[in-house]
Amino acid sequence: MQPTIFGFIVVLVGLVSLFRPIHWAFALAVVCTEFGGAAAINVPALGGSSIQPSHLALGFLVLRLLLERRVGVGGWVTAIEDNLFLFAFGLYTAITAFILPRLFQGEISVIPLRVTNGNFFTRVPVGFSSQNITAAVYLIGTALFAISAALMARRRETTMKLISALIWVGWLHVAFGVADLVLSAAGHHELLDFFRNGNYAQLNQGEQGFHRIAGVFAETSAYSHYALVFLVFTTELWLRSILVTQARALALALLTMLLLTTSTSAYIGVAAYSLVLAARFIFVPGGVRPGFVVSSAGVVLCAAGLALLLVVADPRLSDRIIQVVTDMTVNKATSASGRERAAWAAQALQAFSASHGLGVGAGSFRSSSLVYAILGSSGLVGAAFFFLALANLIKPFRASTYRADVDGRQGAGVAAAWAAAIGLAPLVFTGTSADPGALFGLFAGLAMGWRGVAALRRAQPTRWASARRPGLEGAT
Repeated sequence: MQPTIFGFIVVLVGLVSLFRPIHWAFALAVVCTEFGGAAAINVPALGGSSIQPSHLALGFLVLRLLLERRVGVGGWVTAIEDNLFLFAFGLYTAITAFILPRLFQGEISVIPLRVTNGNFFTRVPVGFSSQNITAAVYLIGTALFAISAALMARRRETTMKLISALIWVGWLHVAFGVADLVLSAAGHHELLDFFRNGNYAQLNQGEQGFHRIAGVFAETSAYSHYALVFLVFTTELWLRSILVTQARALALALLTMLLLTTSTSAYIGVAAYSLVLAARFIFVPGGVRPGFVVSSAGVVLCAAGLALLLVVADPRLSDRIIQVVTDMTVNKATSASGRERAAWAAQALQAFSASHGLGVGAGSFRSSSLVYAILGSSGLVGAAFFFLALANLIKPFRASTYRADVDGRQGAGVAAAWAAAIGLAPLVFTGTSADPGALFGLFAGLAMGWRGVAALRRAQPTRWASARRPGLEGAT
């Protein structure tokens, strides 16, 4: 193993966090998720794989929770029960990574998860490889993120600290996006490569003369996916009158960055969330607060006016913008990237069919859809666990999932649940592996923890009578 400068920094701060209040370790883990293009430790023995800063920081968060006396065995059991189906999905799919590639070795040929020769159409026979180990580690990491976040969310004294940490990290994401734009315009985009030391394909692209924002991530789609999750979370906080000023400002900043990315993932995610909000406004009484509608309408009108001014100032700009949107949406399927993704999706279905519904193991092949990746990797069993995890996360038959008058911890939990769920929308079309990601695990765990505490408070009102916090518990 070869530690990098980021690894040294995470270890140093992680060691300090072991002797500080518990939310320090959580904040470190959340901040480290921002550095998705970095490597904390390179592992040449695993084919050039690396450990990301977020997963190294996760180790310190888990250790800090284990050292916390007030957590205890019961706390861990409760957190696992909260995330039982996601935990089962992660564990089962990780196990498939070691067994199924050997069981179906050589039966079909697939495009591997890690492409070393730059040809995304080269196929190799299915077989156990270092990528199966890497995929298993990341799947277990996602489950641990969920369990750790649920443990943190159940601690009353850390609630506001957790939300504040997430909002600050959201601003950090915006800042790196702005830095990407500014440095690219100044001809010094390579300065951000310092944060992209991981062994990932670094895709710095342009579209119709527009720079595609990637921040410190390896590619634009990763930056967009991260921004989308935080956009949904902060918008839901704003909608529920939780830390309105901070949440609204960040939500608008993130939306602006998403629209500027020229990323298909960004447009898919924003469109999906817009449809969800529209459905709640139309079909759910009290699904959206009137103040939120008025504010949103004002933002739309201002954005439309600004766009009109830009088009008047530069008539050719509108043609370029239309071409960018067209290339990133309706023309995407006929592009080289679209053809690659079609081939990846087809092989996932082939793996599912050839394995008679069992899958060929996580990390065995590259896909272009989270749904296909799960089916091709862990088969019907893995897909069933993940579907149950999503249902448990969203809780579709609870009114609190849709109503805007739900605030306090339950409101924060609903916001985190929508963030985790809507964050999957781009992955349905772009996910390369069966792992929904650390960010999904983080927000899913927070959602289950906060909503679990709210349910306990309703069941035992006298115990929670003094637990109200200004700005969160029922305050507007």
